Amino acid sequence: MPRPFKFPRTTKGATDLLYATRQSRLRMQEHVEVSKEHETALREFLTAACSVGEVILGNDGKAEIVERYEYVVEDWSELYNFILRYQCFEILKKAVVDSALEVWFNERGLPVPGVSRRVVKQVSIQRR
Repeated sequence: MPRPFKFPRTTKGATDLLYATRQSRLRMQEHVEVSKEHETALREFLTAACSVGEVILGNDGKAEIVERYEYVVEDWSELYNFILRYQCFEILKKAVVDSALEVWFNERGLPVPGVSRRVVKQVSIQRR
């Protein structure tokens, strides 16, 4: 169980604790990524080895091979025309690509209608 969080009294202490906390998270993240790779390999093995509808009972876990639909856009122009014609914008995610907007704002000097920029403060931390 993790120790209770004790907030430092100084900015120097906060900097050191931020660095240590980030390093700890990055170490844990490496383990998570390896586990995720193992999980993906095991899922691929089971889907290749078993039939749809098959149930596999292990000592601790139970797996069932099921099917689901995955949608792939083959023609974006046709999709955009469909969305505009039927006003079904819920098909799209409501997100923008920051790097693409940065090109429009900074390199092309053109603001994008309906999009504004704001300054966000953040902390950059590295080893001393």
